[in-house]
Amino acid sequence: PTVAPYNADGSIATNPFNATNNNPAGLKLVTNLTEENRILATSYLKINFTSSLFFKETVGYDNATSTNRAFVPAEAKNSLASTGEASQSTYQNKTVLYSSLLNFKKQFGKHALEITGDNDYQTFNDVGNGARAIGFSTSAFSYNNMGAGSTQYAYSSQSGSNLVSFLGRINYGYDDKYLITLSSRYDGSSKFAQGHKWGYFPSGALAWKLGKEDFIEHLNIFDDLKARVSYGKTGNQSIGTNYSEVLLGTTGTPTAIGNTETYPVAPNVPGNKNLTWERTGQFDAGLDYAFLKGRLRGSADYYHIVTTDLLLAFTLPSTSGFTSIVRNAGATQNTGVELSLSSDNVQIGRAHV
Repeated sequence: PTVAPYNADGSIATNPFNATNNNPAGLKLVTNLTEENRILATSYLKINFTSSLFFKETVGYDNATSTNRAFVPAEAKNSLASTGEASQSTYQNKTVLYSSLLNFKKQFGKHALEITGDNDYQTFNDVGNGARAIGFSTSAFSYNNMGAGSTQYAYSSQSGSNLVSFLGRINYGYDDKYLITLSSRYDGSSKFAQGHKWGYFPSGALAWKLGKEDFIEHLNIFDDLKARVSYGKTGNQSIGTNYSEVLLGTTGTPTAIGNTETYPVAPNVPGNKNLTWERTGQFDAGLDYAFLKGRLRGSADYYHIVTTDLLLAFTLPSTSGFTSIVRNAGATQNTGVELSLSSDNVQIGRAHV
């Protein structure tokens, strides 16, 4: 190195050729502590009306809190905190789930029928707040006295969303050979614009256990053989909570109004009144097989996936007053074949290798 990390008196050195460069040796003086706590809880009530019919009510709770405390002393010779910087922040993410499920399952001779109805309601809430101060005359306080800094900042944030789901599913099987599944899902998300909050996502699947047919059993080759085909639609709402509405926020630098400095308030999210679900449709056809007394197993799948109304962020010109907008735009398509094969090479009693 061209510059020693420490001065003769042991203090952190500054690069005389570029004073804005941070000295890595100063990192030893930096305090950065993060504490995370999480509470997960689930409770349910189940009522068996008959041996074939039951009702289940479930409540789930997830609360995650993260607290950060940091201090960069002036002695660290950090260009971002040349006079010392302290900060404290707390963020809380809370999710609550309410689920009501009704299930009917019955065997009628060779006929097997299962009907399920489910209603879910989820709430998501994120809250954050913190304080930051710079310009300390001493490092003795660390992050424990923000008021000792010459300049203080405070900030806070809050966001939340709700998701409501209705699900119906029917499973039918005949003679444990011919299987059919039909399902219908109706989801509503508060993240999307008025009139575009709800999405309908049906699916269906057929399966034929060929391995149980006489003409396959007589071959004495397969221990299991099943053909299946399915098609279904799913929705994606993985975006921030406030992209469909125009939002206000502070911007720029403080402005003097009388004897008081205040931050200007202006729209910082343009909003999109047409924002809606991203939708994916997937077709799959496959074959599962096993032979050699189940020691060799595998599957072959063909899939075709089409996603439309992609949720994408688009950069806006600076003259618009905004940086970006989230819109539904574009589509993707994936087609492929997937093959898998596994084996038990050595069997010792009940152990498989």
